[in-house]
This record gives sequence, structure tokens and C-alpha cells, in this order.
Amino acid sequence: MTQTQFVLADGGHARWVQRAGQDNTGEANYVTTTEQTASFRAPEQAAIRGEEDFARELADTINARAAPGGFDRLVLVAPAPFLSDLRHRLSTTAGAKLAHTLAKDLTHTPDHELASWLQTLELDLDAS
Repeated sequence: MTQTQFVLADGGHARWVQRAGQDNTGEANYVTTTEQTASFRAPEQAAIRGEEDFARELADTINARAAPGGFDRLVLVAPAPFLSDLRHRLSTTAGAKLAHTLAKDLTHTPDHELASWLQTLELDLDAS
């Protein structure tokens, strides 16, 4: 089975989400496997350089996890400006695994509400 890694991010937080099987009705279950938070040095940096620094940190983590033996497909979900910055920082390997993007902030969406968003994205990927 293809392993799809969903990364839901905003300018200061990221959730790594993966499919964790199905329930007895056939609905997919998704779980947050890792959370990553920006390590801002001072509050004023969050507004000025914080998002850029966090995009760099997150891209470095994605790039490391995209190595052979990591995930097969990558889906990035983030607000449009942050998504653009993050995409430009992906390595060639991670970029090749990027299967879909969604310009939306789902970072703080509860897991039970997140399932419908992610299942729709995953079905789109499987259909293409």
C-alpha cells in the first residue's frame, strides 16, 4: 500500500498525519503522528522572520523524511503564502514525491473533522 504523508502547516505549527486504517463502516481513520512547532527566539521575530525560519525548519524535516524508505507520496496543506514558501524549499527528492497541495489552514482542525478533508484528497490522488 502506498504511504501518503500529509503535512498540515501554518506559519508556526505543523502536524504530520497518516492514514491509520479504516473503521467498520469503511471510513478512513487518520492520526497525527508528529507535531512540530516553530522555535522563535523572540515574539517580534514571529511576525518578521518567524514564518520564513519555520518554513526552512519544516522543509528540512520533510526533506530528511523523503529519503528512500520514507513516505511514498507527500500532500502539503497550508495557507497559500506559507505553502508557496514551503514548496520552494523542498529538495528534489521531496518535490518528486509531492502529489498534491491544498491552500487551506487545517492545522488546528480536530482529527475527527480532518478525516473527510484528507480522505477526499487521498481519493483524488488514487483516481489520478
